[in-house]
Amino acid sequence: MSGDLLNLFCLVDGEPTSNAFPVSISRTSTVGELKKIIRTEKSPEFDDIAADKLAVWRVSIPVVPDNRLTRRTLRLTNGKAEILPANLGLAEPDPIELDPTDVPFDIFQEKSPQNEVRIFVRPLPKALSVSDVLLLRLPVLSWTPLMRSTTTATDSVYARTPTEVQAWTGFAAEAAAMEYSTDRTINANEIRFINEFSLVDENSVCFALEANIYYNLNRVFPNAKIGRYCETNVIGKLDRVYFRSRADIRMIIEIKTIRSLPCNDLATGYNEEMEAFARDEALPDRTRRPLHQIFGYLSHNRLRYGILSTYDQTWFLKREGGSLQISPTIYHNNNYPTLLQCYAYVMHLSDKDPISEAAPPTPSPSPPPEDPSDGNDNNDDPNDSNYHEGRDTAIREMGRRESGFLSKSKIKIKQMLRPRRRNTNAAVSKLYLHEFNIQEFLGEGLTARVFRATWQGETVALKTCDLYKNPEFKNGMLREVALYKALKNLQGVCIPHFKVAGYDGGIFSIAIELARSPIEEDNLSYQEHLKVVDT
Repeated sequence: MSGDLLNLFCLVDGEPTSNAFPVSISRTSTVGELKKIIRTEKSPEFDDIAADKLAVWRVSIPVVPDNRLTRRTLRLTNGKAEILPANLGLAEPDPIELDPTDVPFDIFQEKSPQNEVRIFVRPLPKALSVSDVLLLRLPVLSWTPLMRSTTTATDSVYARTPTEVQAWTGFAAEAAAMEYSTDRTINANEIRFINEFSLVDENSVCFALEANIYYNLNRVFPNAKIGRYCETNVIGKLDRVYFRSRADIRMIIEIKTIRSLPCNDLATGYNEEMEAFARDEALPDRTRRPLHQIFGYLSHNRLRYGILSTYDQTWFLKREGGSLQISPTIYHNNNYPTLLQCYAYVMHLSDKDPISEAAPPTPSPSPPPEDPSDGNDNNDDPNDSNYHEGRDTAIREMGRRESGFLSKSKIKIKQMLRPRRRNTNAAVSKLYLHEFNIQEFLGEGLTARVFRATWQGETVALKTCDLYKNPEFKNGMLREVALYKALKNLQGVCIPHFKVAGYDGGIFSIAIELARSPIEEDNLSYQEHLKVVDT
């Protein structure tokens, strides 16, 4: 080390110490920049290898006459690295793999002996086995200080709550011991990682996981896919879904930021929060909402396995009815097992047995949410300009369609424009999604997804709205229920028959008969027009 430069001897895997070569890097250089320097120094041998495809370890290999012609290789066993052969009786610390964001100047604070190799270099093979890929560690990504917390873990009085939550003992050892076929290899150029990216919010975490995990797993296991919820028939707006086809869903994934889920031991943290909640103690709600959310998704879709991740930390979930097991925290740069090994293991489990019956309903601790009949909906406020604007627009539209509408007396018009309190009653309560057999995805709008389903022996259109992700859509869904009730006499004539509506956890659903035709507005009476406007 001299001034602002650090001098290090490097050795490539499989070469004798007599081939060690020196590199010099500045005080502020990272391991990622060190890899670029090594690639340049080893030209033309490394010309066809990208710098990020080099793995480097911190070592301490003395170069002495007795070992200078001995080839050195790195072996990984159960997540532990060792340099072979043994160093002829001389002390040699265990190799430590370095991350791209590490700063060598901070790592090698002491002066390096001139006759010692400090960096061991291993190029990624051009053809990788499945196990080779899964042993790769994710790069470290930085969080910006201005990060935004997740706003999509809304709790519900109808939330599906686990009957018990416990640790998934043995998970890490099982994931590390999983063996994979050696018949297939993957081109190393198909495997990629992003290193220079800042995490800000949930969307950026999704992008990082997509780039560093889901992209690579989709190439390792081409017959399966981790993709978006809109590619499947899943109930709810899940962040990611593991599936084989639109109807064949195997596992779900929910993504949070470290600010919205600041927890190391998720199972213990949740149980402590629930115990404090039962004692009416005020504690920060760090685990309850996110866990109830993903547990609800698992139950609604009758799935056994799920994943909850912040990129830095990941938890793997296993549901048996109302019971939930949670793995220990798996960090993005885990060695034994790696995060990719854990994903592959749970994908394997979900392929074998993805289904678990819906959890038993949880008793509501409080009354159901108020519906539009309470008169407190902000859209019903006569002092709200949006109320008048929406009402006036609707009346003008009716006037254009209905002959002679604007010729009503001034008194009648004033009566129409006077703010009214709605007297419709949106009768909603609990609704159990496991009673519906989803058959086909019909379409999706801004607020909801619509499926063809069977319920109590008849075919219905099931409209589901994810209030976990979009709580602001609740009033709109309740108004739709109120509208069906207001137009009860037209059901089966101009509009479909209304069947049932209600909450299951954070999912609000409306079931109606499959529409025969759109609403025939010209057939509505004057009073029915007013009901539509009021609702």
